[in-house]
Amino acid sequence: MSASSNSFEQVCREVQARFPSAFEKVAEVGVQGAEDVSSWVEGCLSAAGMRQVISAPRRASGSLELLLRLVRETGRRQMRMVWIDPCDCLDPVTAFTAPPRHLLWARGGGLLRALQVADLVLRDENFPFVCLDGRLLAPSEWKRVPLNRWYRLQRLVHRRGSSLILWTPPVVIPAASQRWNLSARWTFPDCFTAPRGELEAAVSIVSAEERAASGL
Repeated sequence: MSASSNSFEQVCREVQARFPSAFEKVAEVGVQGAEDVSSWVEGCLSAAGMRQVISAPRRASGSLELLLRLVRETGRRQMRMVWIDPCDCLDPVTAFTAPPRHLLWARGGGLLRALQVADLVLRDENFPFVCLDGRLLAPSEWKRVPLNRWYRLQRLVHRRGSSLILWTPPVVIPAASQRWNLSARWTFPDCFTAPRGELEAAVSIVSAEERAASGL
């Protein structure tokens, strides 16, 4: 075994000791009623609205795989996309083989600054598709946002005919017209060793209403 393999295994052991949930397999019952990812992407890109994607904290959720899928699809359609990254967690060097020229990446600043950015770009008709990737923010930070601010943002989205997706931890954004729960059937080390296509194929997205009705 090489020194690099030993180092990788040591990192995995250290991460597992601190974040054991990242190594837990997702039960198959948790993905019943999952939507086809291609159909989900099509729906998000073709219809205006403010939507919410919820993922569990401290585990691999598949959020990055879906966001990268949206970047590829908006690029194919020559549609400008905004990726608001309040936690500054995207590594564009490893995420993209070539810089996506249709993508505006806004990084850092926390949730309140991210909402200001979302408001600004949605008022500009050059950016019809916006993702606010705040899944790593604390739920308490989302809950501190006044309800009237969400509804103002919702009205702005509809006036502009734009699409806004909020990527959140488990909180409820009342102004969102649709909500989904996101999970991935792989664990932490897989994201370093498996091909990206395999990772994306193992992502499941389920309507929050259907998930609640099934008691999952």
